[in-house]
Amino acid sequence: MKIKWDKSIGVGVPQLDEDHKRLVDILNYIDAHQSDDVKSETVSLVMEQIREFASSHFRREEKYMQSIDYPEYDSHKILHKQFREKTAALCIDVMNHKKTTPQNIYHFLHNWVLEHMLHADKQIQAFVEAKQACKETV
Repeated sequence: MKIKWDKSIGVGVPQLDEDHKRLVDILNYIDAHQSDDVKSETVSLVMEQIREFASSHFRREEKYMQSIDYPEYDSHKILHKQFREKTAALCIDVMNHKKTTPQNIYHFLHNWVLEHMLHADKQIQAFVEAKQACKETV
């Protein structure tokens, strides 16, 4: 199921939103290639893109959370660690030519977008907006 990017998915931080758009693009790409053979270049390319996304985006997002004194920083960082661990497990599945890996990649990313981006990341946005509202009332 293709996901269309719109502002409701974003967190209101341009660089983080660009990263999130990129992940949605990766998700939509693997959606179209779920039936590809696990040995295909497509699957390897997607795994490389996911790894690059995690490396750059999580570093940026964690730095941002620190800069705003986000109170849930530690628990959010744990979610990022779990993403990296799952990505590593999927890479092993690719290397072992596990046939269901393309579908597993899709389901993992789809759940991440729905659960993490639309819930955990939106909490960061809500925190910033509440902090801003407090400043405006003072």
